[in-house]
Amino acid sequence: MNCAILQPHYFPWLGYFSMINNVNIFVIFDDVKYIKREWKNRNKIRKNSFSDEFKWISVPIKKKSQDSLIYNTEIDYSINWQTNHLNSLESTYNKTRYFNLYISDISKIISKKLKYLADLNIEIINFFCNIYNIKTKILRSSEIQNSGKKDQKLLSICKELKVNEYIANNLSKNYIDIDIFKKSN
Repeated sequence: MNCAILQPHYFPWLGYFSMINNVNIFVIFDDVKYIKREWKNRNKIRKNSFSDEFKWISVPIKKKSQDSLIYNTEIDYSINWQTNHLNSLESTYNKTRYFNLYISDISKIISKKLKYLADLNIEIINFFCNIYNIKTKILRSSEIQNSGKKDQKLLSICKELKVNEYIANNLSKNYIDIDIFKKSN
């Protein structure tokens, strides 16, 4: 049995879903520190449907939440970012093949006013898993007994789930000590 463990991103890239699809268990790594200017609360979209240039769409985060764990990171609704995001998505992608098929559901998710960023991202992830017919079991690390930091935490999750193979993306090799996984079989 294998698993992958990734933080919840805002509108993740296609490879994120490929990883989910290619494991038995996918763990959303939501009990680690939220870091500003990463992919948890923002993403790039094209400036317009004909452009090769991109613009950022960002979910604003309450100041008090900027030093918390991802699952405790609160969304700031003092500005109407949802309308801005939906308008940006529409103006950029409204002529694409599947836009009309999915924009209503995406709009419902973005408009829910969920309190926590992780909940918003997980709703988006689940939505696309459903579209891609991905049936992988998805868990949250905050709901799994685990301990340690960095790669020790990842190993702890693997042990708790009794998996014998941890699947990681290419960038993970920059910070994971592979030897601790080998020593634990």
